Amino acid sequence: DDVERILTDRGALDRVDRINDRFAHSGALDSTAIVGMDSLLVVDAILCIKITEWEVKKITNIGRGQSSTTVGFSMALYSIADRKKIWSKETREQRLADEYDAAGNVGYDNTGHIETRGVNEPPRPTTVAGDLLRGAFKKFPVK
Repeated sequence: DDVERILTDRGALDRVDRINDRFAHSGALDSTAIVGMDSLLVVDAILCIKITEWEVKKITNIGRGQSSTTVGFSMALYSIADRKKIWSKETREQRLADEYDAAGNVGYDNTGHIETRGVNEPPRPTTVAGDLLRGAFKKFPVK
């Protein structure tokens, strides 16, 4: 990744780690670590993203509900020049597995354990996360 290479070459990768750690723990910007990042990376702002929720539930028994995937993010865009928050968004989505007809072509044993492959599979977390991020950035500030 180009950004990581540039920061490593200039001995500044630890500063990004400090920015990430501070945002992950307190939702705030590390104002000392961000100083000079604008000239290092030739950017005006820095986007911080924290995963607030990442859960996949696979239900394997008939009648116990649908499998699901839940993803949540906390995001903030900060101006490097004045270290002020320009934009922020908290977003979360729980997506259920496709519905299935237990009386149809779904095989299960006498305990109700689903034996048919692909039935009640939870949505892929990366798909849910990608859709969630695309939706969040629809109202992203334009300079």
